[in-house]
Amino acid sequence: MIKILFSLGTIAIVLSVLIGIMSGHFIMFLLYTFIGIVIGMLLFAVAEIIDNQEVIMNELFAQRKLANAERKKIIQCPRCNSEYDDTRVSCPYCGAK
Repeated sequence: MIKILFSLGTIAIVLSVLIGIMSGHFIMFLLYTFIGIVIGMLLFAVAEIIDNQEVIMNELFAQRKLANAERKKIIQCPRCNSEYDDTRVSCPYCGAK
């Protein structure tokens, strides 16, 4: 998708210059060239935004996968019914093992 948008932006700029040259008027040449450059820049910007979004989504998926792997098991104390993670040897509230 990104390559297509970059290609379309380049084509828009080149075509606008060619159409401007074929118009035969300097003012029309400037107008068509300006319009083509604006359209090309918009397409380049959209391609860059899509590329950045893909990078961000990949990083988020990697972080989510890492967070799920690091989740700790929650244990409920049989004596005081408090919850604590499985990295502790005993209950931090009542000391039960």
